[in-house]
Amino acid sequence: PLPRPHYENASSCYTCHSPFCPTLHRHHCRRCGHSYCQTHSNVTHKLPHLGYDVDVEERVCRRCKSTLEARDLEERVQWRLARCRDFLKGQLTPYFETGVDTVEDAAYRLTQLAIR
Repeated sequence: PLPRPHYENASSCYTCHSPFCPTLHRHHCRRCGHSYCQTHSNVTHKLPHLGYDVDVEERVCRRCKSTLEARDLEERVQWRLARCRDFLKGQLTPYFETGVDTVEDAAYRLTQLAIR
């Protein structure tokens, strides 16, 4: 995984510049590390590439959420284009063949596809 960002200890929100106090709590974006108020860090996203649990969404700021969603979309588009290319070339490899493949066979084939 990539290194996690260092959390800044700012005295005000990175977006609206409202000062933190006992009633306005500081939250940190888990991707960029900036300090935000609740209003500007109320979105979440999965961050397994930073070593966080793959099943748990972490708090991120809106700017990082937009960046992460764009990256996810790009990855999905590239994956689909690769699948279409392989299909048109007659080289589309199924994920598994029901009743024929063992778990090890499917894992091996997926590993081989990822290496290409």
